[in-house]
Amino acid sequence: MALLAVEADDDPAGQVALAVGATMLAFWLAHVYAHSLGVRLRSGEPLSWTNLRIEMANEWPLVQAAGPAVAALLLAAAGLFDTGTAIVIGLVLGMVELFAWGVLLGRRQGLGRGRAILVGVIDCSFGLVIVLIEVLVH
Repeated sequence: MALLAVEADDDPAGQVALAVGATMLAFWLAHVYAHSLGVRLRSGEPLSWTNLRIEMANEWPLVQAAGPAVAALLLAAAGLFDTGTAIVIGLVLGMVELFAWGVLLGRRQGLGRGRAILVGVIDCSFGLVIVLIEVLVH
């Protein structure tokens, strides 16, 4: 979402989709590497393919989270709407994702509906703060 927020509306949608997808893959690899390194440093165990595959799977939601935004951008690249609209759709879908994941997490933790919704609102708000910081930095 932060990358979408700083993209220019006049950039080609396909180019923005590629940038978002590539950035998420880079973040995914960085998270896999950092977490694997941390585990190895704490445990002293050598890196195994099994552990690496587990880390890759654990961090895969980073890439999946970009899916709806990339899909909106690809639809814009196909001519269904303009890049600016795709960016707005991607941002809205990102907020919906954060809210839904927060509610799901709250429910899985046994919280009632109201408290689970509050967790969703907090998660969504945290995402908005990150996006605002990114916009201010750029």
